[in-house]
Amino acid sequence: MNKERIILEKASEFFPHTETYLDASGINREFALNLREVMGDGGYIVTAIETDVEDGYEFESYSETNPFNALASVRSKIRRGLATKYLLLEEDRVALRFDEFQGRIGSGGVIIDGQFITFAELCEMLQVYEGFSITLSITNPSL
Repeated sequence: MNKERIILEKASEFFPHTETYLDASGINREFALNLREVMGDGGYIVTAIETDVEDGYEFESYSETNPFNALASVRSKIRRGLATKYLLLEEDRVALRFDEFQGRIGSGGVIIDGQFITFAELCEMLQVYEGFSITLSITNPSL
């Protein structure tokens, strides 16, 4: 048995399976935590997926050496991610609170504030900024 497999088995004995966090709206959100080993180069990835919500919040972190470093990093990402609400309901439609947002690309749309927004809805939200400049940054969720 290799060293990484032993570390992963030992870590999973103490590794939490779920955790709950309070978001900016005062709503408790539960996340299922998954620890997996990266084959080849090695390392560990921790994924936190919001439970009981389709296309909800999802966070991921990577550590080259220690699964608990990845866990600490994903916990930090969850807290930062839940601390700001980017969307508001305005005249029966969703609008941006600020001139920016963070989210995740999904199939057919994006997930912002744990809520699925179709690409058509996103385009409608962005049309109020006609004539403005835009910057788009696509990043790896593990890093």
